[in-house]
Amino acid sequence: MNILVVGAGATGSVVINTLARRKEVKRIYCIAKDRFRTRQFVRPHPKLKIFDIDIRVSKAADRIARGSDLIVNAASPFINIPILKLALRLHTHYQDLEALMGTDDGKSGMPYAIEHLAFFKAFKRAGRLALFDTGAAPGLTNLLVAEAADALGSLGAVKIRMIEDLISSVIISTWSPTAAIDEIYSRPIIYDRKRFKVIPRFSDPEGFEFPRPFGKKTTYSIMNNEILTIPRHFNLTHMETRSAGSDNESARIMVRLGLLDRKPIHVRGTNLTPLEFIMKIMPPPPTPKTLKTLISKGLMKNGFFALAIEATARRKGKNEKLNYWVRFPSQKELIRRRIYSTYIAYPAGLCAAAFALEVPKIKAAGVFSPEELPKNNRMNILKNISLLGIRWNRR
Repeated sequence: MNILVVGAGATGSVVINTLARRKEVKRIYCIAKDRFRTRQFVRPHPKLKIFDIDIRVSKAADRIARGSDLIVNAASPFINIPILKLALRLHTHYQDLEALMGTDDGKSGMPYAIEHLAFFKAFKRAGRLALFDTGAAPGLTNLLVAEAADALGSLGAVKIRMIEDLISSVIISTWSPTAAIDEIYSRPIIYDRKRFKVIPRFSDPEGFEFPRPFGKKTTYSIMNNEILTIPRHFNLTHMETRSAGSDNESARIMVRLGLLDRKPIHVRGTNLTPLEFIMKIMPPPPTPKTLKTLISKGLMKNGFFALAIEATARRKGKNEKLNYWVRFPSQKELIRRRIYSTYIAYPAGLCAAAFALEVPKIKAAGVFSPEELPKNNRMNILKNISLLGIRWNRR
């Protein structure tokens, strides 16, 4: 299996380093804009070759990608479309960690749509697979919801709750700051009674008792991709995606201060938007060397990322419920294992690698999100994720 990975930063490097250890992967080509920064993240390996180009403007991408069985976009959802087109030109499979669902323009009505669906017929005709949303959330979350549907026989309501907690005295980007800010800026949606409803940011606090060691936390609805794809495939009456933790509190402050506004303001003879300012000052995810320094100096104490999924169905006149609890390795746990990736980027990259290993075995052609894959492929991916060290409880 020959794989081209676009992007080798905090998340892409985890994908590359994980796949390089697998015997079924014969060759990995990597396209990244900054070779020097890439070398700080990616471990040297005889299977790996790195190309220092910008895939959006370089014509060399077709030559580099030729012969690949799969192209994985681990760089940014903002370049999904050119990489989808590259995969079609070269008649190869495609995968990304997150679909770009559109830009929230602040107007009334539904601002989001699944951009990949426009390519369904083209990939179907080519007999190739385009698989999107293959990280931890979305990604693993979609697979567990589909497993719940298999176990319950149907689905009525789904709640996905996340907790992202950073204990640090300095500002750290735990994954792509561009994608993170876009997620915060986007107004959340709730799926209720067969309709999508757009709601104001941080307008619906709800207490939830997370398993130990987190306890009761205040959660808020967020815009996460699962809520656009899962209701398309299951006969749901209600769905929410919610989040809690320090990342949420930081985001609330930014929203309250208007720091994510797109309306220009005049500052000392220059017009700029608060959002542009925030994007300019946000640091990139720390390199492994920087992460070691932050930990050793006590500037970054720890970080936690976990998921709670609640699925309910009506069976034989009674409500039945399944709960999943996924706790990913904390930052301290990763450092103890000499894994110098952030507690957010590591599980996302690990899950994406697990999906990539299954892609050649998937017979379906077209564009798919994880929950609509055939059951045997979904189960194989969950097995891959478990073998790579991510565990979950079901009750």
